[in-house]
Amino acid sequence: SLAISRANQEPADAKGSDDKLYKAFIDAFSAQGFEAQDAAWTRAINLAPENSAAWSNRGTLRLQNNMWAAAQADLGHAVQLEVQQKKGQQAAREGEGTDITGLQGSSADAELQMVDPSTLNNLGNAEVALGRYNEARSHFAAAALQ
Repeated sequence: SLAISRANQEPADAKGSDDKLYKAFIDAFSAQGFEAQDAAWTRAINLAPENSAAWSNRGTLRLQNNMWAAAQADLGHAVQLEVQQKKGQQAAREGEGTDITGLQGSSADAELQMVDPSTLNNLGNAEVALGRYNEARSHFAAAALQ
């Protein structure tokens, strides 16, 4: 099943700090047709290239439109961004003396547990379409474990 990622970085998170990004999310969610939606997500990405939700949503749109390689690239980038963001949050908690035992670990499996399961599932769907079954299996498994 395909899912639109709104986890971690909803447009509401961006509203106070960046009205343009908020508008880009609203435009993307309300756009009609693939070309308009893709252009709107691309604008959101250009405004905030570190926003994993924008990458995930454009990747999901591309997945829904059978653009397997482009979907895999976007969704893979969203996964990398989410891991980087969670590791940054983990480092900040360590500096504050907060218990972070649930986020510790540097293995690939531990990193995948930091990522929104809908993003992992959609990445797995793109990988299956591209015949990359081993990669898909690891992403489906990580999504299922959350």
